[in-house]
Amino acid sequence: MLESVIADHPHVFGAGEVTAVRPLARKMAKNLEIEGDLRGHARLIEAATPTIIHAGGQGYLDFVRKKATGWFDYFVDKLPDNSFNLGLISMMLPESQVVHIMRHPLDIMLSIYFQRFISLSYPFRPKDIVAHYLNYRDIMNTWREILPLPLLELRYENLVQDREFAQTLLWEKLGLSLQVAHIPRASGNFQHQHTASSWQVRQPVYQSSREKFRKYEKEMSAFIEAMGGMQAIEAEVAEQERRCALRAAAAA
Repeated sequence: MLESVIADHPHVFGAGEVTAVRPLARKMAKNLEIEGDLRGHARLIEAATPTIIHAGGQGYLDFVRKKATGWFDYFVDKLPDNSFNLGLISMMLPESQVVHIMRHPLDIMLSIYFQRFISLSYPFRPKDIVAHYLNYRDIMNTWREILPLPLLELRYENLVQDREFAQTLLWEKLGLSLQVAHIPRASGNFQHQHTASSWQVRQPVYQSSREKFRKYEKEMSAFIEAMGGMQAIEAEVAEQERRCALRAAAAA
């Protein structure tokens, strides 16, 4: 949904989930003669030369251009696992901006569990899904401290509450001209979605998508316990609210 909100702007191409980082990282590692586990890209970032980093950035952009069928100034890459790739992305695309969309932890986990992503190793057991969520939460806490890119944070729940307000704020914060926003976009300026959310992004915004976990709270007891109980979860939600740019703007 966040991608479609941003990519409604005529200068933006919604590229979907760009899977370029992993193959580019492998290619860069091969050129640097780095072997073994590349998760986190720490060794790659430490060893990479400006030439190799530049080539990686060009490879990333070439990957996106091949997906596009029209002209664009900016693009959105909505790959969820980019939270783990931001260190390398910040070097390859130093002019990029990061929009971090947060959501109630139990709704995130419920969505992962229902989708059953067969290409991933963690979506099948509650403890594995919780572990993945905690890893994501921890890495985002780290990026808040050290990421050299602009980071804009908002909550999904606030986004669906007032999409028009959210869209205007996002375009403004991202430096997208509001004066040209009414211009019809060029045909083909939005990548056809082939992701797990391909149906959802084409549907109207429904308030029922908020706190969907409430219908399954009893069945999600293992998730809740692994997260330290509902009190700990609600404290995390309150922290999300504190960080949400939409909430701050609405209160101003």
